[in-house]
Amino acid sequence: VMKYEQYSKRYEKIKEKQKKLEEELATLKSEYLKGCKFKAGDKVKLTLSIFSLNNEPSKTEDKILYISHVGYGKFDAYKNIQLEFNELKKDGTMSSRNTHIPMAQIKKIIKVS
Repeated sequence: VMKYEQYSKRYEKIKEKQKKLEEELATLKSEYLKGCKFKAGDKVKLTLSIFSLNNEPSKTEDKILYISHVGYGKFDAYKNIQLEFNELKKDGTMSSRNTHIPMAQIKKIIKVS
């Protein structure tokens, strides 16, 4: 039978290990994101798959957007990188209007100047 003191000591040791592992994981994610070829503020051309609901073949569409955020993502991410996009204003600069593009829909991303 385990006493509270034993439980408490083991619990604290495990929590300490957990904290160290979480710090290592955060460092790993940060290093991985630094190596991403896309950065916030990059203007990109996306080739998107447009899926049809009535059994027609899927089409592709090109769209020019700005990357507003590069982050680490688990779901709806490409190689664990989550990209968020902003529309272009009429003058070609980045607007503050965010647009959601599912990563599964993106076939290709190319930087444009």
